[in-house]
Amino acid sequence: MGSVLSLLDGSDQEGENAREEGPHIPTEKDIKLVQEILAQFLPLELVNLILDQAEYWPVIACNSGDTPQEVTQPDGGKPIQRLTEPYAGSWTWFEAAIIRGLKEDAIDNPDEVARRIQAPSTRNTSDNADPEDAFQVPNPWRSGSKVWHLQSNVRASSQETLHEIIWTDQDDPEKKEETIEAMDRTGTGWGYGFVHELIPGDRIAIYARAQYPGWVNHVGAVEIRMYYSM
Repeated sequence: MGSVLSLLDGSDQEGENAREEGPHIPTEKDIKLVQEILAQFLPLELVNLILDQAEYWPVIACNSGDTPQEVTQPDGGKPIQRLTEPYAGSWTWFEAAIIRGLKEDAIDNPDEVARRIQAPSTRNTSDNADPEDAFQVPNPWRSGSKVWHLQSNVRASSQETLHEIIWTDQDDPEKKEETIEAMDRTGTGWGYGFVHELIPGDRIAIYARAQYPGWVNHVGAVEIRMYYSM
């Protein structure tokens, strides 16, 4: 099982690697400077509203390596003629989880950390205290689950595919479309409750899954970006 763990601590590590190429990504210092300039002419409440509307936010970034940041993988399934949607019948996928209470020095081996945290005996025991009291936060939208479906792979495809998934704090039950039909079209989970559950110090884990023994979920790279307002 592969995994990526990231730290959300509100520090000034807003993705230096992410800013090496591509559009400008502001830091907290950038935000504060713009706030100070605009505050000379406008009330602070209006300044913050303008920055939010412009989506001018700092970002914490974490990636799985120095390669182009893509979630790329071939699905190991075989073609099924009666399926028409590209993600229907896919049996390799990715899940997201929130890990809480994990110390900074406990992620030298993220795969081992993920296995221990997911083991039933990990939490609140004296024999399996490592990684101490770290635990996965329950998914409030799915009883008994501690993960969120992130993305399925394209069915029976050997081509690498880039998936960009955007989750926000806008959890509208009226617009909930995490149905079989929607999943078959896009393969993407809707992430309801995920952003709301995050608190400073949490780590985000990405798990690569395969349904059957012997199947492999190949991952080119993964990048997580967390945008936040100040």
